[in-house]
Amino acid sequence: MPAEVKITIDAKKAMNDLTALALKIPQFMLIPLRRAALWIVGQSQNKYLRGPSPQYLRKKSGRLRTSIGEETKLEGKEVIAHIGTNVKSKKGFNYPEYWEKHGTGKGHGGPRPFLAPARDRNKEKWLSNFEKEFKVRLTQWVKARSVR
Repeated sequence: MPAEVKITIDAKKAMNDLTALALKIPQFMLIPLRRAALWIVGQSQNKYLRGPSPQYLRKKSGRLRTSIGEETKLEGKEVIAHIGTNVKSKKGFNYPEYWEKHGTGKGHGGPRPFLAPARDRNKEKWLSNFEKEFKVRLTQWVKARSVR
């Protein structure tokens, strides 16, 4: 008889493991997406709200800058990060939305978005960080399952 080795994979167990993994994926995405959102918050605060007019708002007060935050949560089977601010003027005017979307034509140069560019112009960076951390979580789960 020739020398041989045999490898057997239990397909039923593999299918059960894949089903279990599918249920865990949203949870595995939660922390990496939150970290990506926090990175975008920092970019918005430090890169798009500081600097000379008319490109940037050049706000002397840190009220708008420090009001920017994130909320990351599971909504059904989706993981969603909301990044923004709800700060308003003392009279109730939503000036963050005004600057993000409209601006003014009175010599101030139109809209000066600070949220969308932080997300869109840095997509490769935050998405790469998200993918790396997500893969780490998947790998940890697979290793824990295979040790049984």
